[in-house]
Amino acid sequence: MIRRPPRSTLFPYTTLFRSNKTKMLRDHHHGPRQAKLNGAFVNRDPSTFHSGDWFQADDVTLPNYYYTESEDGFAVLRGQFLAMCDVRTTFILGYVLIPQRNYTAHHIRNLTTIVADVHGLPRKGFYYENGMWRTARLLHGRRDEINWHQTEMGLRGLGLQFRHAKLPRGKVIERVFGLLQNYLEGEPGYAGRDEQHDRFERVQDQLSLVRRGKAEPSEFFLAETQYLRRLDVIVERYNNERQEGKYCPGLSPKEAFEKFYGDEPRIRLESSSRHLLASHKMRVRSGRNGISFRFGKEQFTYKNWKTGELFGQELIAWFNVENPSVISVTNLK
Repeated sequence: MIRRPPRSTLFPYTTLFRSNKTKMLRDHHHGPRQAKLNGAFVNRDPSTFHSGDWFQADDVTLPNYYYTESEDGFAVLRGQFLAMCDVRTTFILGYVLIPQRNYTAHHIRNLTTIVADVHGLPRKGFYYENGMWRTARLLHGRRDEINWHQTEMGLRGLGLQFRHAKLPRGKVIERVFGLLQNYLEGEPGYAGRDEQHDRFERVQDQLSLVRRGKAEPSEFFLAETQYLRRLDVIVERYNNERQEGKYCPGLSPKEAFEKFYGDEPRIRLESSSRHLLASHKMRVRSGRNGISFRFGKEQFTYKNWKTGELFGQELIAWFNVENPSVISVTNLK
């Protein structure tokens, strides 16, 4: 005859079972995103692809205040740091500093152009942050500004793919941002990574003095040009500092980028495809002195033997305001 154990003996096991089930459901109680963040995931194996295959871009609000000057006065801000890195090695390929709260398609194209000019295009494609990226590509500027959708379709025509990270775990660039912020802790205007809770009182007092007109911003903070020079130094330091992780085992990101590049050459835009990274397009006519037009307050003139061949023709000029040294021209079709 089998005797049932006393109830007091079963109670601890029952409690433990219920406790485990409660813990399993806790993240689901918060929502599906929280459950995914703390759920199962796939480890990325960097040995399965080469550096130069995929480039990833994202933005971060850096922890330092700096100031900008204009005809209307000055502004003290943290701005946005939009950077692109190589997914295989976390090597920083380029960045732009944006004195605004959010980035737009214009800034994405500018960063892509900078990286393409220096390092070429990725062999396989780009890996972007999901939410803000989709918002940024819908924004429009001037009437003659090229919609990012046109740029994206043109790059897809070259065989490039566009992927989007749905969770922070899928973005290797998040770790890069963390290391950059470590370097910035000793720079002027450091307000902490979570300003609302860190409350660096000295910086808050400095901000108050400047905003009330009691002090000049240069007494406490770097000007935009000074801050950019410091960022150049810090990015260079990061790229050349040896790491011990799975992406750069005993190598700096720069060394790893060169070592794991593989045999395929870098993809460079031919002159016939250069217009894909233009930011604006406008109708122009090639005249006796080449192609000339006004953009904002500046006059731009371009001429060579080709403009002589196109004399008198009406054309479309593809112009990048961030890199005005060269333009591409096509016919009206």
